[in-house]
Amino acid sequence: MRQGFLPRLKTMDWKKSVVIPAESVRRAEHLGLILRTVLWTSSHILYLIGATLALCAWFVWRRRIRKKRIIA
Repeated sequence: MRQGFLPRLKTMDWKKSVVIPAESVRRAEHLGLILRTVLWTSSHILYLIGATLALCAWFVWRRRIRKKRIIA
């Protein structure tokens, strides 16, 4: 009431269609993608850390095997 929205709501044509600019839709979709990515990452952080450590261990193991082949 204090901000004057009620009279505007009474006179609003609720059957009129609304056109949302494509740029606004694109920004909203991009923001949604970012939020979903952040939420998924934060809920699976332990798996991501484990996978990263396993990948690093695999690289170190592979490098050691290559050095042994070169020396021998």
